[in-house]
Amino acid sequence: MNQLIAEYCSANTLLIPESLHDMADARLIMSGGKASVFHKFIRKDMRDIEFFTSTPCLAFVISGRESFSSAEHEEFVLNDGEMLFMGRDLHMISDFTNEDGPLEAVLFFFDTAVIAEFLRRKRIAEGDKAAAHQPFKVAANASISEYVVGLKSIYKDLNKAPSDLVRMKLLELLYLVDLLGHEQRLLSFLIGASAAGKRRNIKHLMRNGSAYNLSVKDFARLSGRSVSSFNRDFKRLNGVTPSKWLLDTRLEKARELVFESKLSVTEIAMQIGFANTSHFIKAFKGRYDETPKQARLSYQDSFAE
Repeated sequence: MNQLIAEYCSANTLLIPESLHDMADARLIMSGGKASVFHKFIRKDMRDIEFFTSTPCLAFVISGRESFSSAEHEEFVLNDGEMLFMGRDLHMISDFTNEDGPLEAVLFFFDTAVIAEFLRRKRIAEGDKAAAHQPFKVAANASISEYVVGLKSIYKDLNKAPSDLVRMKLLELLYLVDLLGHEQRLLSFLIGASAAGKRRNIKHLMRNGSAYNLSVKDFARLSGRSVSSFNRDFKRLNGVTPSKWLLDTRLEKARELVFESKLSVTEIAMQIGFANTSHFIKAFKGRYDETPKQARLSYQDSFAE
């Protein structure tokens, strides 16, 4: 992985559950290794947050409204009492706006021991194959809501729970979902390979990565797709090729910086992802019929008249 790709990943993606330990809005309720339960209470907007699931996860909304977008640009909106299962090795995007009040949610993470125990009790061999999973939403259910709220209330002020208790509570949750009639999708979630193949949401990726000096090949790699698949999927979503979109986006940002900042032409070129200033000036002139310096002087003269 080249340095720029590594920098993008580090700056733009949260690894969960690991990152939750450092979040002011999240609190650990119980943990036994990667088998863990977190409570989060968010008042401020948190928009367009990308995260990567290192272990299977269930997000349950107690109150508020949170939306999730998959790598395939499928949107899942969770309201009070609704939940979303997300398998391991998935890139997802979450959005929350405090239009109707804060968001309160509980996140459950299932380690291999919990999954193996559940499959054993269901008499399913770990080597059995299931259809490749996608995130799946479960509608509000009074029994599960009472379970989640009770779990949060009972254990929030207790000392660290033993690992056996953590696994028992997670097994109980899986059985509750199973009893709702979601057995096949639940099994696919637990033992199926990721259908997305660690793919990422293209719109989010390009929007947040446009300032990095990355090639289309780099973006394809970041997205978890081949170059041909990336080009095809991007054009289907946006109506233009990724190279044209990327150039247009960078030049629009450059024009804004030319007019509204005191940065030099070289500094602007670097900031928008051009490694070569001459190439930037040529591209800018090709788009706006004047160089960045000429555009700045014209803009300043228009205010002096």
